[in-house]
Amino acid sequence: MFDVNFISAMSSSFWIIPREGTEALLVVIMLISALNKSGREEKVGVIYKNCIAALVAGLLLAFGCIYLSSIFTGQAREISEGVASLLAMSMLLYVNFETFSKRENLHQLSLFGLGALAFVSVFRELAETILFYYGLFQGNASQQFGTLSGLMLGIVLFSLLLLLYKYSSDRYRKVNRVIFSLTPWFIFILAVMCVGNAVNAFQEANLLGFTPTKWMFNNSILKTQSSVEYLLSISMFLVSTGFLFLKQFGKSVKDFTLYLAKSH
Repeated sequence: MFDVNFISAMSSSFWIIPREGTEALLVVIMLISALNKSGREEKVGVIYKNCIAALVAGLLLAFGCIYLSSIFTGQAREISEGVASLLAMSMLLYVNFETFSKRENLHQLSLFGLGALAFVSVFRELAETILFYYGLFQGNASQQFGTLSGLMLGIVLFSLLLLLYKYSSDRYRKVNRVIFSLTPWFIFILAVMCVGNAVNAFQEANLLGFTPTKWMFNNSILKTQSSVEYLLSISMFLVSTGFLFLKQFGKSVKDFTLYLAKSH
């Protein structure tokens, strides 16, 4: 039971809840701060109500995925898993490159606009989480058990993060923001895994062939494989996003280094 599939699934599953939850939490904190800055503290309930509505919409999406998985079998299931991986990767990249750090005038937005941003942000992270778990739970019993174990551990870690945000000092909140600044590294790894999942699924569905090559290596954790089809897919991904990721990597390392320098 505790084989390579279990370890791979658990490690992949473990970081999803804390990562997506932290991203949504930071956006909500920014929106609440925007209301406070504009003197509308009494309207904070609008943010919370939209967050709850996003959670309900996410649950409906989850039930839809379960229903569709019972209908799709064989080739259709493999195709749906491949499409889900591509959608998850697209959402990852969108969230990563379209951050709220560019919005310096959030406090000037209308109440409706702030509420809509809260709904979209929470639902987007929740939908991404559901798509990831939908793909991970499609494997064998060992992978499903690993996914469930990682999910439970992830919930525990995110609960601790919530307590930290609620009761910690400003110093520890800054530490969390620095950790969040390293998110591009995790997103890059997960995006690479999504590419591998999609290629594997489309190969299982006989939509892609498998042409062996010596230029790659097989890795069950990163979902890489020694095939021309995977090499072309990952090359397209790196060419289209590599420069943007390199800029983010440099900025995250700089921010982290500056924080370490100030802390001493």
